[in-house]
Amino acid sequence: MKRPSVAAVFFAVALASCGIGEEATAPQERATHDQPSQGPAGGSLAAPRRVDRPRDEAEQPCSEKPSVPEPLPDGEAGQARLSEFRKLFETGQFNLGYCVAQAQVNEAGIVHSVRLLRPQNADERVAAVVVRTIAARRYKPARACGHPVSFSMTVGINHCPVVSEEHRTSTTDRWVFVNRGSDPPSRALLHYNPLTQDVQIRLDDGHIATLRAEQRACDPADNCEPSDCGCLRDDSYWLTVKDTQGRVVGRVHLWAAYGDFQIIPTDLVDGPGDELLILRIGARSSPPSGHDLKVLKLAGATPVELLSSHRIAGTLAGTPMACGRWRSRLSVNPEETKPRSIRIHQEVLIPRDCVIDNASDAEAIRKQQPVLTYSDGRYALR
Repeated sequence: MKRPSVAAVFFAVALASCGIGEEATAPQERATHDQPSQGPAGGSLAAPRRVDRPRDEAEQPCSEKPSVPEPLPDGEAGQARLSEFRKLFETGQFNLGYCVAQAQVNEAGIVHSVRLLRPQNADERVAAVVVRTIAARRYKPARACGHPVSFSMTVGINHCPVVSEEHRTSTTDRWVFVNRGSDPPSRALLHYNPLTQDVQIRLDDGHIATLRAEQRACDPADNCEPSDCGCLRDDSYWLTVKDTQGRVVGRVHLWAAYGDFQIIPTDLVDGPGDELLILRIGARSSPPSGHDLKVLKLAGATPVELLSSHRIAGTLAGTPMACGRWRSRLSVNPEETKPRSIRIHQEVLIPRDCVIDNASDAEAIRKQQPVLTYSDGRYALR
């Protein structure tokens, strides 16, 4: 009798030491193919040849929902992955990220095909480690109608080595644009990475000052509030503003995960001086979180916070996990009477192999075009 082939996508979390773990999606009613998926270079696995068995003409198709497959204990696979990931991190070419793979497991609980789905165009060394260590796992097969059945699962791997272009938006990307009247945003405002270049700023007295950033941990005596970032000690930065004589005229602390932040000076509220639009990643996480926006006004030695945090990018739940992304383009109209609003133009990015859990969420993000307006000393959605 031919054994039925049923897709069973299961949920499990198996954390290896030092926080590197796997998680798989929950069971879903989904068709699966017996043909193996093509894996990345150095890691694809051939499927075993299937043998059809005679079928009893009177037998009815199996409609029973398969049981949840169970991973068998195997700490060696997790330790092997951890060891190889450490070697890759030591090269300095990778950041902490999130990888997603799809595995086909046969009726015997043996992985016979692995395909790395995310990040796209992953480094071949990372792909080989992911495929090899997933293929080494064994499972107690799912069962339906008294028989073991094959299944497909999506595996998410936390703290996976990824290059910066795959892990997060590049610090050279453009976020803030000029728009005039009803015209669409056009020219990008000047964006600065203050860790590598000077930021020229106009003060309220009309003079030009220079802002530079320094990575330095917070000492007990330092005021590093607000603590608004899921960050590590090394994600602490100090922004210092100096006039043309080299005198410090302003200083403020900033938390920014991975050191990923940009500063865009532009005149928004009263006076001739610039305000600072600060775009940063507000937390270390897997999957990586998106950027948020802060707005500071240079007023004396301690800048004033006009907007503490507004999320302008993020992920969408789906299969593979968190495969969809959304981000914003911000625009400012220099012809608008001050205080000037900040318009947010949101867009959704869904890869070809991504299935969003709730399509209405993605559509709502596309349709929303929020506006941050200034009132009573603060920017807010109104």
